[in-house]
Amino acid sequence: MPKKSPQTGKSSARLPRQNQAIHLDAVASEYLKELITFSRVANQGYAICICNTPKFREDLISTLAEKLKQDGIGVYQVKLAPKEQSLGKRIRILLESEKFLQFKKTHQKVLLSITGLDDTIQDDEREFKKRPVALQGINQQRDYLRTLPMSLLIWVPEWLAQRLPEFAPDFWVAKSVVFECFSATEVMSQSLSQLSGVEIEFENVDEAKRKMRIYEKLIKVSEDKSTRARSLQYLSILHRQLGNYTKAEKCCLQSLKIFP
Repeated sequence: MPKKSPQTGKSSARLPRQNQAIHLDAVASEYLKELITFSRVANQGYAICICNTPKFREDLISTLAEKLKQDGIGVYQVKLAPKEQSLGKRIRILLESEKFLQFKKTHQKVLLSITGLDDTIQDDEREFKKRPVALQGINQQRDYLRTLPMSLLIWVPEWLAQRLPEFAPDFWVAKSVVFECFSATEVMSQSLSQLSGVEIEFENVDEAKRKMRIYEKLIKVSEDKSTRARSLQYLSILHRQLGNYTKAEKCCLQSLKIFP
């Protein structure tokens, strides 16, 4: 069962941090490019952004806000409170607030960045023996969310993202895109902790494919030979577990070329 997130008090909407230099690694920079492209192109719809580390998530949001400011796009941050179980209601109230209307006037385009959905899942719902009230809500509100006159970034940790197809299927299907935002260090440490013998744990094929895409990205952008070699090894293991033996062998041989 996932650990309970610390409570953060009342719901709040806040502006992004200003004038803060943040260093992003090569993998994070790739995520940032994808987020910027979506933010510039999309005028409606919502993206589900999977990120496990609050600090890494906040760095991405802050850097995104700084980059988009050059295009006249404002990133308005919304933090859901633990007892706030209706995202749709929260947004309806927000759109009529004086603070948001003033923010909107100063930007050519506005993007909502929403965090805290995982905090709205109550203690007795966290084993997912029943559908959490908050997920019932977003499942019913998916048409409202995707037809708002602005795009949304909805940030969730991986454990919640894995539950969305089952417990909020309409919301999951109606998404515009999924961004998987994991730092290189996080991905490698997760793999090391999960590795047992020559197996990598995953609950279903979709989760395995998500891991594969991350390793492929690490191989592509990392300048560290050890990271590339290890990513190829993990990719080889996953291919083998999925029955892709030719691809598994190819990845293994590529890894050996880096470190014989």
